Amino acid sequence: MDLKDNEVLTPPCRLAVASLFAPTPKHPTTPTEVRYQATVLIPPGLDMTPFSKAINAAMVEKWGKTIPLEGRAMPLKKADGKTTQDGRPYSGFEPGWFTLKAMNRYAPQIVDQAKRPILDVAANADEDAIARATSAAEARVYSGCWCRFYVRAFAWDNASGKGVSFSLEAVQLVKDDEAFAGKKQASDLFETIDTGDAGPPADGEVEGGDPLAGLLG
Repeated sequence: MDLKDNEVLTPPCRLAVASLFAPTPKHPTTPTEVRYQATVLIPPGLDMTPFSKAINAAMVEKWGKTIPLEGRAMPLKKADGKTTQDGRPYSGFEPGWFTLKAMNRYAPQIVDQAKRPILDVAANADEDAIARATSAAEARVYSGCWCRFYVRAFAWDNASGKGVSFSLEAVQLVKDDEAFAGKKQASDLFETIDTGDAGPPADGEVEGGDPLAGLLG
C-alpha cells in the first residue's frame, strides 16, 4: 500500500480508550459534538519516524513550514503520568510508551485478522439487531487488545492556536490481551461446575443431584 507522507499504517499497538462503533462526545464541554475515536498506546522501542514524518508533512502542507508543537497542539505524548480526574493512573499508560489520540466524524473501517468486517449488519436490520451486533463487536475490539491503525495527520489553525491531529481511518484487530479498566473475562473468573450430566436435563428436571450443592456453603 502506497502511503502519503502524512499517513501512517502502524505496527501492532494497544487500544486504550475507544469509541469505534458508536460516536461519543469529542470533549465533555461539547456533548453534542461527537466523534468516532481511539487512544492508541505505542509500545517502547517502536520506530517513531513515520509519526514524526506525518506530523511534519501535515504542517508543511498547511503552513509551508514546520513549527514547534507542545501540549494540546502535539498529537503524540508520553503515556506515563496520565491520570483520571480523581488522580488514579490510567490503565496501560506506562513509562516508555507513547499515546496518540485519533478521531473522525465518520465511522472507520474495522476488520479482523482475515480482513473481514467486525461489525457486519444487514441493510434491513432493525434497531435491536444493530444493537446486538454493535455490542458483540465492542466485545471483540476492546480497551486492551492489540490492533493496527491507519491514521492521517492534518494541521489545524483556530482561535486557540495551531496544532496537528490525527484522523482515524481504519483499524485491524491483531490479538487479544488483558482488558484495561479492570474488566475481567468470565473464563478467568469461574471454575467448571460438574453437574453430573453431559447435557441439559429433559423437561426441566434436575438430574444427578443439585448442581448448587456445595457452592452455597
